[in-house]
Amino acid sequence: MAFSIAGSAAALTVNFVDGTLYNTTALTGYQTNGDDMDGMTVVATLSDTTTQALTWATTGSGTGGVTGTDWSLGVNGDTFGDNTWTLSFNSSSLTLTNLFIDAGNGDTVFDVVNGSNRSPGSALGKPFDTGYTGDLTATYADRVAVGGMLYGDLYRTLKLDFGSNGFGGVMNFTADTDNLKFAGDIEPVNPVPEPATLLLLGTGLIGIAGSQRKKFFRKS
Repeated sequence: MAFSIAGSAAALTVNFVDGTLYNTTALTGYQTNGDDMDGMTVVATLSDTTTQALTWATTGSGTGGVTGTDWSLGVNGDTFGDNTWTLSFNSSSLTLTNLFIDAGNGDTVFDVVNGSNRSPGSALGKPFDTGYTGDLTATYADRVAVGGMLYGDLYRTLKLDFGSNGFGGVMNFTADTDNLKFAGDIEPVNPVPEPATLLLLGTGLIGIAGSQRKKFFRKS
C-alpha cells in the first residue's frame, strides 16, 4: 500500500509506503528531543552521485545532528514543535539530491498521525511539512507495529528527494518522532493485523458461531 498527500508548500509531496514491516515492544512516551536520537543513520546523496553516510549524535542539551562536507542536519528541542529540524547545504559546485534518514538505528521512529488512531505510548504526531518552495518529495517507508499490532502511525525511515534541480541553502521542516522503550528493539516481522481488521475478524467469528448454534438447535 502506498499513498501521498499534498503539503502546505506548492511543490511538496508527502508519500507513505509500506516497505518492510517492523515491530517494537513499546515506546517511551510523548516527547523526543534532538539529543534522544543518537545512532540514527543519515545519508546524503550529492549531484555528482557521491554519498556521505553519518551517524546522528548529541550536540548539546536537547539538540542533536550530523555535519558532513558542505551540509548539516540538526534538531533543537522537541520534534513535535514547528520547524525544529534544520537542513543546510552550501557548495559552490554541487547540490543535495536527496537525504535519507534511518531513525530505527537510533531507537527512534517517525510519528505521522495527528489524530485518534495512535500507537500505545505515542501522542499526537506530525507528517513532514516545510515552508521550502522548491521541488521536494518526502517519502515515509517501513511501517512499525507496537506490541504486535499495526496502528498505521509509525514509520522507520524518511527520504527527502529534491528532484533534478537539487537543494542548496537552508530549510526548516517538521517531522515528529518517538523513541523505542528498549534499545535495539525493532525487528522485521511478518504482516500483523491492524486494530480495525481485528475488530472485523472478531465480529465475523461471532457471526459464524451464532450461525452454528442456530444450525445445532434446528437439528435437535
